[in-house]
Amino acid sequence: MNKQIVLSPQGERMVMMPEVEYEELLDAIDDARDAIQAQAIMARVATGEEETFPSAFVDRLFGEDNRVRVWREYREMSLTQLASEAKLLDEELAEIETDQRSPTVEELRAIARALRVSMDDLVR
Repeated sequence: MNKQIVLSPQGERMVMMPEVEYEELLDAIDDARDAIQAQAIMARVATGEEETFPSAFVDRLFGEDNRVRVWREYREMSLTQLASEAKLLDEELAEIETDQRSPTVEELRAIARALRVSMDDLVR
């Protein structure tokens, strides 16, 4: 590292370095922060706090399929099982999954709770 130490008019020690080396130093700091964040995520994955998903599931989730149905199938729940846990009739859930009607906020909250996801995970 090419550095030069100078004194400010107030007597404070200042370090001067070439701009390229300064940019490299900033990049190294960003890389270190990214590595720390990655380690934290991997620790949450290892303890089950953070869930990972296969790419085929993510493709379906962000495709044209109904998100409630995609999550239900991913969680390996039958329509009847999810309807029961969300305190809905099978017909009501079927209408939601086929986009024949939109769920109310209360229904969406109950479905999200039963699927162990946030309400945001169920809407586009």
